[in-house]
Amino acid sequence: MKKILTLFSFVLLAQYAMCQYYDRDYKSFKVNFSAGYSTIMPKDSGTKGGVVFSFEPKYHLLDEFSIGLKVEAVTMKPAPSKANGGGTITGDVQTNGSILATGDYYFTHRDLRPFAGVGFGVYSQSARTITDYYGMIQDLPSSNKFDFMLRGGFEFSHISAALEYNFISNRTDTRTGYLCFKLGYVIGGGRFDPLAGPF
Repeated sequence: MKKILTLFSFVLLAQYAMCQYYDRDYKSFKVNFSAGYSTIMPKDSGTKGGVVFSFEPKYHLLDEFSIGLKVEAVTMKPAPSKANGGGTITGDVQTNGSILATGDYYFTHRDLRPFAGVGFGVYSQSARTITDYYGMIQDLPSSNKFDFMLRGGFEFSHISAALEYNFISNRTDTRTGYLCFKLGYVIGGGRFDPLAGPF
């Protein structure tokens, strides 16, 4: 009797999985490679933009909703900041990295698919060397922050575009962050073909 119940449960589970598999417009798994322009926000005079590169595998729980893991590297040069005793503090180019768990909601099932998303994870700020008004040099150590990201964009075929804002607390615990615009190429995730498999 137990064997019959086990077999019956397995058949039901397989049937449910097959129904879920064929009730899709898009393939479940994809990887997004993207690059673009980044700048520190709010932007002050003297701030210089940089470049951003990211790699993000995603899995669609539903056609409308995906979860992913975004790995990103970004370089920027902050604007000179005011020193406590007067004058300014200048620093070199800053390179940061981040690893975020992401979630995106897709609004349509058409070829052009706008989406909005959020991400939470760890931002790593690299060590920096700064020079104050009096020419004194100070080394700032690297640091890790847990913060979040908001974004919006679209996918068209295997091309993606997104505008993202990353909220980061800086070394003085002031809320700041960086804005980036990225273009990318998506591998996988195209229109679903039952005969071609899930990828």
